[in-house]
Amino acid sequence: MEGGIPLENMKKFPKYRKRTWQVVSFVVLFSFLFTGCAKETSPMPILRKASENLSLNIQKMYRSEVYGVQIDLSFPAAARPVPGVTDAAGKTGESGDSVELSAKAAFLFDLTDGRVLYEKNCYEKIYPASTTKLLTAYFLLSYMKEHGIQSSDTYVIRADNCGITRVGAKLFGFQKGDTVTLDLLLNALLVYSANDAAVAIIEYIAAREGASYEDTLERMNDTAARLGATHTNFTNPHGLHELEHKTTAYDLYLIFAACMNHLEFMPIVGQPSYLASYTGADGTAKEQILEATNQYFLNLYTPPKGVVVLGGKTGSTAAAGDCFITLSSFGERTYLSAIFGAETYEELYEQMNRLLELECSDYF
Repeated sequence: MEGGIPLENMKKFPKYRKRTWQVVSFVVLFSFLFTGCAKETSPMPILRKASENLSLNIQKMYRSEVYGVQIDLSFPAAARPVPGVTDAAGKTGESGDSVELSAKAAFLFDLTDGRVLYEKNCYEKIYPASTTKLLTAYFLLSYMKEHGIQSSDTYVIRADNCGITRVGAKLFGFQKGDTVTLDLLLNALLVYSANDAAVAIIEYIAAREGASYEDTLERMNDTAARLGATHTNFTNPHGLHELEHKTTAYDLYLIFAACMNHLEFMPIVGQPSYLASYTGADGTAKEQILEATNQYFLNLYTPPKGVVVLGGKTGSTAAAGDCFITLSSFGERTYLSAIFGAETYEELYEQMNRLLELECSDYF
């Protein structure tokens, strides 16, 4: 017996054979489309050219190994950039030269019209360094909104530097017993890129929920999956290097876009410095000025003429290289651009400026 039909019937009646092969063919085709080829690789996104009509349905095709997760597709508009394999071809800057970047991954998206202006390795796994903190910020901002928590709510630090002992890690320098506001934690996280602030945020949510630190971190990953960022696996909330701590450039685009739904986000990432006020463990009032890691805001680098850098997030580790994702505008259009895996800060900003030049040529 084969598929529930007696063999003698299959030989006697051709329609049985035809129907059986139709079913088998459908099953094989379905398995190929949704599980990939026989070799053990992660399912890849279905890519569409930027010139095609973009809609929520296309965005649902951005699939990965995380299946069955309900994806939130409500931000920021129905039309969203979805890079295809030829999107980087033929792009030129103001000088007329073709744009070829040495970074591991990069993109330039026109958020106004939902177009891809440049793309390189958007779906390849990368180490994100401190751009990780975008998801940590989104996790906290969403939690605050869901539970009606104000940014003035406070948290008492549990350990010096929140337990971070890695040499060279950037720290606010919290001491056990310091009382800090959520506003301070968010600004220390996004402006100054303090790794101990990232840990404190997860600890704060874990304490409120009566959950473990590890389970709360897993909830943060689930939050990314619900945004469609299903190639993201963060093993910590700050981005200090760990082997399995990976994401993609496109996932970080989705996360950044989600952050922009919170009104508090852009004012934070769009400032050159922040005055942190808190109560020390000894009960005294303390202050600390935190300078932004965004070097456009410190006037150490200058964007192309006419381009306004509105805000962004940097990151840097030996494994990830130098990274930067930023929101900018030229004329009446808004753009999101990113460089991941530059070898130096000089290269990072030089290549970012080459992307920003495309905004100028695109506008005209």
